[in-house]
Amino acid sequence: MRVQEQESVPSSTAQFEDKAYKEWSSKVLSDHAKTTVDLNTAIRTVKDLKNTVRKSIRETRQVINVWNNYNNEYGKACKRLARRLSECKQREELVKLIHDNKDRIVKNHMHPTK
Repeated sequence: MRVQEQESVPSSTAQFEDKAYKEWSSKVLSDHAKTTVDLNTAIRTVKDLKNTVRKSIRETRQVINVWNNYNNEYGKACKRLARRLSECKQREELVKLIHDNKDRIVKNHMHPTK
């Protein structure tokens, strides 16, 4: 007799449970779809950010290379300038030495010692 009592559940209760299940199921599917869209958007954003960061790193490396090349060339130019300045200073000292000793050289040349 108990089996018959369970089968005689009022139809309004069964319809309510069926409607509640359908609403719950629909909500779960809707939430899943929204979560999927949000997740795909987040993944796209992360990929875009990753590409932006990679581009920035590439550009930074290029700037570093340009700076290093400039710095190396600047160092070479400074060394060449220092060498030229040293050569000029040596020439000036030589000219001064010659000028200071010119009279003595001319005198010795004109009147050689025996």
